[in-house]
Amino acid sequence: MENLQTNIKKAAKKSLRYLTDNRKQAITALFAVILVFAFMIISYSTHAYSVYYNGSRIAVVRNLQDVTKSFNIVENELGRNYRQDSILVDSSITLEYQKAAAKELTNISDITENIYTAGIKPCVKGTSILVDGTLIATAKSQKDAKEAVEAAKMKQIVIGNNEELISAEVNEKVDFKDEIVEVSQVQDFEGTLTLLTAGMDTGEDYQIKKNDTIWDIAVNRGMSIEALGNANPNVDLESLSVGQTIKISEKEAILSVTYQKKALESEGIPFQTTFVNDSTLYTGEKKVKSPGIEGIKEKTMLYTFLDGKKVSEERTAERVIKEPVNEVVSVGTKPLPVFQPTGKFVMPATGRITALYGDDRGDHMHTGIDIVQWAGSPTGVYAADGGQVIKVVIGGYNGGRGNYLEISHGNGISTMYLHMNTISVKTGQSVDKGQQIGIMGNTGRSYGVHLHFEVHKNGIAVNPNNYFGYIRDNLSVRAKQN
Repeated sequence: MENLQTNIKKAAKKSLRYLTDNRKQAITALFAVILVFAFMIISYSTHAYSVYYNGSRIAVVRNLQDVTKSFNIVENELGRNYRQDSILVDSSITLEYQKAAAKELTNISDITENIYTAGIKPCVKGTSILVDGTLIATAKSQKDAKEAVEAAKMKQIVIGNNEELISAEVNEKVDFKDEIVEVSQVQDFEGTLTLLTAGMDTGEDYQIKKNDTIWDIAVNRGMSIEALGNANPNVDLESLSVGQTIKISEKEAILSVTYQKKALESEGIPFQTTFVNDSTLYTGEKKVKSPGIEGIKEKTMLYTFLDGKKVSEERTAERVIKEPVNEVVSVGTKPLPVFQPTGKFVMPATGRITALYGDDRGDHMHTGIDIVQWAGSPTGVYAADGGQVIKVVIGGYNGGRGNYLEISHGNGISTMYLHMNTISVKTGQSVDKGQQIGIMGNTGRSYGVHLHFEVHKNGIAVNPNNYFGYIRDNLSVRAKQN
């Protein structure tokens, strides 16, 4: 307007000088000044701009502030719709100068509508997370981005009771870049964390070979058949041919984490065993006199993990919590009994002799002697001489013998003990003369509690009196115990 006023003043002064010099042309000159003034006003009053956005004309304005106000309205409306505080709209516009009458100008309401029609891309300030230069996710802010990376790192760390995290580092280079991005690209905290922990697909091509099966291909790469199918959506995996190429897709962790943790752990301290002599036990026998108790020590361990796998461990300290208690074992010093046969027998039981060797039993001859328990007499049965137990039979009728055992005394001589109630020795065991070997009973073909005693020579029953010399019917006898 200042230029306009200056031009008008100059034109007016020139016309006055002309009027002074030439009165005849005054009317004509005055009319000319009026025409110039009117032309200049009209020229300035039709000045305008065509505004273009995304290739479309959205406004014709004289004042560009109308366009700015319209973009502000759009950003505020989008902020409410997207629930964002600071939605931005790409406002890179182009202008063309033109002349326009007042009726051709665009009002703010229409400009706002035209912006929507031209196709807007709502943008917002965000923070991109780049891992080794690769864009992984865009968070709402630096705070969200850094907290999401920290949370993704901590997901790989396991800390148990009595454990303390010492250090944790992401092995990749992580950068945070603030930039303007489309709203659809921005993730909230949980979305950002999911992208950081989901892993990246590392695909490779695989060429089908002879005898390949889908099962083998998948299993050998730690994949499921379903995952293999997802990696090849347009391939019929059931009808592959040799030479055909398929995609092998595997997940690779985005963030590789190394961490160290300190752990307090308990460990047992083995007890020692001490030996003491015991004259009540036979030589070779051992008996625990007092049991040992393990001690306890606390150790401090430093563990290093890479991607969840332990790669090293170090014991940094330890202290004893409880000392171990030694075990005490008694060792026998008593001389072993002599189990050698003497060739002279002792009576194997206490009672009355009611049957002798050779008695006629109708269908057979009696092959031994019977010693019947009398009222109140002991029922113990004892070895007639030293030797080795060669047979023990328990349970069943056993041809009328019931429970019985046989002891070998060497030189083809053995003794048998029949109708026993219980037997306290085992096959292969050595016994001393007069050592208890069981209790007389009433098993097998028996008509009362008694011991049937036989002497065998080279497997044939012989008269026991050959080894006693005093046996007779109805004789009361007493066992000789060791």
